[in-house]
Amino acid sequence: MDTTKAILRFDRWERRIIRIVRRFQDFIRIRQLDFSSTTLDGLRFPIYLLEIGKKKAFGRDTVTLVSGVHGLETIAIRIHLDILRSMLDPHNPLFSPALFSGKLAIYSIPILNPAGVALQTRANARGVDLNRNSGIEAEKAVPFFGGQSLSPKLPYFRGKTLQRETRALYRFLREQLWPISGIHTVLDLHSGYGRQSYLWWPYSFSNRRVPNAAVFGQIGADLAEKYPSYRIGPMASSYQTHGDLWDRALLDFEKAKAESRVAKENLFLPLTLEIGTWEEIRKNPLRLVKKQKIFNPPQQNRKMYIREHRQILYDIVHLHVRKQDRQRYLALRDQANTQPALF
Repeated sequence: MDTTKAILRFDRWERRIIRIVRRFQDFIRIRQLDFSSTTLDGLRFPIYLLEIGKKKAFGRDTVTLVSGVHGLETIAIRIHLDILRSMLDPHNPLFSPALFSGKLAIYSIPILNPAGVALQTRANARGVDLNRNSGIEAEKAVPFFGGQSLSPKLPYFRGKTLQRETRALYRFLREQLWPISGIHTVLDLHSGYGRQSYLWWPYSFSNRRVPNAAVFGQIGADLAEKYPSYRIGPMASSYQTHGDLWDRALLDFEKAKAESRVAKENLFLPLTLEIGTWEEIRKNPLRLVKKQKIFNPPQQNRKMYIREHRQILYDIVHLHVRKQDRQRYLALRDQANTQPALF
């Protein structure tokens, strides 16, 4: 590994994050969740958490944006940072009055896997695919692609234990997010899979009914009507994988509710937006030669990809800002005939 190149590569992303924080410093607070796993050369990189909005807004419903779970998927990080800039800029068409009035609170983890970004690898510094690392066993995982336990030298390695980045994410959810009363939507941004874009909710490990399926279904129906080009539904309807981060998070949340460690009226709604880039491979099969090009569009198309996904991100962030929408989702939660969570 070229240590200098890795440091400079992460530094460029870090400076992008810091520029947003400085530009909108009255509405953004930044802190470090943890460090990444340590590279073979002894490097580790900070995992940042941004708190966006008025401090009083963090006492109830929240939205959390996550990207950079896979270090190669940098278009997802660009889209994440772009929507933050758009919502905070009063001159932007997607400016969010709700952020400035205290009706909306956003947590942002722009790069969960900073070592992967620095090293230009899908996995973390230990060779572990973080989105195969939660320990959840799938019922019918796709062979190899759905997670393997053979070697960190091969793609999709699940790891033997929860990685430092995974633990940092779960600690944030458990200690900071879930104790807050209200609805908590999470959107995890990825790229690479398929020729179209997907919006998924759990489960990835099973086709069984997810808790609060009626709420997820209504969100899906609302968005599908406006965005017919996205394929929307439970992730297992596309494929099953071992170790999905949000499967375990949702199961842990439901267990915490059952044990009265989280308020029973709280809603936790993790979603994954998978930005399809395989159309670029169809146009130019030589993109298969470099793994980074499988997960990202060519440079000349980056702005187009960013523009294409701005509006749906804005709408997901604002899902429960309007009082009538919030009440609708809570009513569905109360009416839902959900099955018990698996512990």
